[in-house]
Amino acid sequence: MSRRMLVLSLLAILTPLAAPRVADCQTESTLDSMTQEQWQADLRHLAEQMPKVHINLFHAMTQDQFQTAVKSFDSRVLGLNTDETLVELSRLTAMVQDGHTGYIRPLLYWSKENYPLKLVWYPDGIFVQRAKAEHADIVGGRVVQIGNVSIESAYNSIKDIFPHDQGNDGRVRVAGVPLYLTQPRVLHGLHIADTAGEVRY
Repeated sequence: MSRRMLVLSLLAILTPLAAPRVADCQTESTLDSMTQEQWQADLRHLAEQMPKVHINLFHAMTQDQFQTAVKSFDSRVLGLNTDETLVELSRLTAMVQDGHTGYIRPLLYWSKENYPLKLVWYPDGIFVQRAKAEHADIVGGRVVQIGNVSIESAYNSIKDIFPHDQGNDGRVRVAGVPLYLTQPRVLHGLHIADTAGEVRY
């Protein structure tokens, strides 16, 4: 194993650049102050409105599949934490399989929230393209694991929650990898990382 690979897989323990921003929701409270009952109300409102406002919500899924997913989520939401809830909202909207539908605003690429590195997908793996000066040794290294899981498992997990057209994994590779594989809430919500405050690459 090369020195660069060793540093990447064993020593790159990162924390977000800053605390999460205030959520764009009905209230001005921060995301983590919202109760799960409030999230449940939001879920029910979302499920009611999606068929009304999307021009063709069921082009890649059936209405029954959508309703089953909503009911399953609704039955579990009170037992989830905020990050799990955001991830599951993303999973629900990603079922539309439409590259323009599914972005959950708190999970967008805010440079002040994401871990301070940029990952890119190549046919032979996912690599670090850019990092802060104190982690310069990991630039060019291939990522083999994030938190608790292999990089392959992490990639497959974000495929299910990142908005993209049916069969267009290219969008996940180009945008999903640098966006979601460095997003603290995503990694925590998917149980790739134990917390949203620190992760090992």
